[in-house]
Amino acid sequence: AEQIVDLTVAETFSSMDYQKMAISLAKQYPEIIKYEEIGKSYDQKPIYAIVLTHNADVLYGTADFKVIRKHYLMEAGTHARETANPGVLLKMVEEYARDYYDDSVIEGYSLREILNTSALHFVPMLNPDGHDLAKFGLGSIQTEAAKKALQSMEDDHYGYWKANARG
Repeated sequence: AEQIVDLTVAETFSSMDYQKMAISLAKQYPEIIKYEEIGKSYDQKPIYAIVLTHNADVLYGTADFKVIRKHYLMEAGTHARETANPGVLLKMVEEYARDYYDDSVIEGYSLREILNTSALHFVPMLNPDGHDLAKFGLGSIQTEAAKKALQSMEDDHYGYWKANARG
């Protein structure tokens, strides 16, 4: 399968780039990956989850999904300047999906066995506003409300921030 997450150019990725990769992973591996938007940031950027499990296309959203699997949560991008972690988490999803179909990608583990009994929940970008601010500055903000909130704050050294668009 085609590689979707290329960490060699991750310094150029915005929160929206990561979202596109997450959607692409779900399209490439629909049997085991489910993409779901779980909220929006203050700047109206999507916050999403990726669920990786055997038969995701059939089981996800059913009444018993929460009880027929062990559930694990991994999240990244909580603090604004944690800009490497979202890419690493998405790469993890991609490598796990590849190993599910070709058990030679990750040695010593059978992802097929793990995903038969478990659901891995990934939230790769918990703070898209802060991520984009830290990497790209005020120009990355889309809404007037978020711009106004940021302009009312004294600290505009966004590359050092750990906060979101509300400070």
